[in-house]
Amino acid sequence: MKFRSTIQRLNWRQILIHCIASWFFIFAFQTFGYLQNPKMIDLVINGNEKTKELLNNRSAEDVLNISLYPIIMGTFGLILAFIISLLISKKHHWFWSNSLLAFLIIYVLRWFDVLGWPILKIFFLTPGLVFKNISLYLITNATILLLLGIFTFFNNRLQKFISNDRISE
Repeated sequence: MKFRSTIQRLNWRQILIHCIASWFFIFAFQTFGYLQNPKMIDLVINGNEKTKELLNNRSAEDVLNISLYPIIMGTFGLILAFIISLLISKKHHWFWSNSLLAFLIIYVLRWFDVLGWPILKIFFLTPGLVFKNISLYLITNATILLLLGIFTFFNNRLQKFISNDRISE
């Protein structure tokens, strides 16, 4: 009987909205992670024939930072999103397992690399193209992603949607 009551308390709306917000947080912090070595990122993005030669002159630490640091920052973003999700659940008296389930879904999808970033990054990394400076490009795009995540978590209309209330204009 207790299992049935637990299943009934799950809210697919909260899980969906918090998965979306967590997605924004992951890729915002991952993009911030590339600021660890913007010169190297610039070489990779805007590389030409000399790129291979320039990359050969880089240390193993540079190569490790460019590949590992964004992953660590993305994980930090996911954990931060989970904490925010739990706090919102507590504030609105929603079942905490919804936040945990959203976290686990996004974690597993990220583990198998099926979050859709290779396709969606074309859209989400476009605003920063107005800047020639790679650091401004990364900061702009990461900030926009972070703001979208915050908006998704804290929007009153979405919170009413989660609570099964009518969404009013």
